[in-house]
Amino acid sequence: MLVAYGSDCEIAPPIVVFTPYGIEMKLILLLKLHGYCTISFNYNLMKLNHLNLAVSDVVQTQQFLQTYFGFQPLTKGSPVLTVLQDENGLVLTLSNFSKVTEVIYPQEFHIGFIQSSQEDVNTINQRLKDDGFMVEPPRSLHNSWTFYCQVPGGFLIEVLCLNQM
Repeated sequence: MLVAYGSDCEIAPPIVVFTPYGIEMKLILLLKLHGYCTISFNYNLMKLNHLNLAVSDVVQTQQFLQTYFGFQPLTKGSPVLTVLQDENGLVLTLSNFSKVTEVIYPQEFHIGFIQSSQEDVNTINQRLKDDGFMVEPPRSLHNSWTFYCQVPGGFLIEVLCLNQM
């Protein structure tokens, strides 16, 4: 923990940052000595690291996320509930406690998988096409290279690479 007191310390306003690893809130502490900024200290105050999605088919959705996005099961899983984790630590639960055959999300609802390059987006798109999923080719949209895909469990995903500004 870094603690500083007096007029030589300034705290910048919090910044919300959308990263490939989730949503982070950063608090930046600037310590000034002799009129110069000598230390910039970032502290992550908040990070989205757990999400539950109601799905119509837990097993198919789990297989999809494991196959295309590298999620790993944290539990044995069942047709009612499974717990997955990605390489960045996001814990994603898939549930169907009501045993419904259809889940209806608002039209604009989706979750995104940010990739590091356009080539990675293109590769995932081609894999999905080759495996029989109906996906449009990636395109430039809202400052990203992106495409959308309906997941077997009943929700929409976006696969994208953010354009460098």
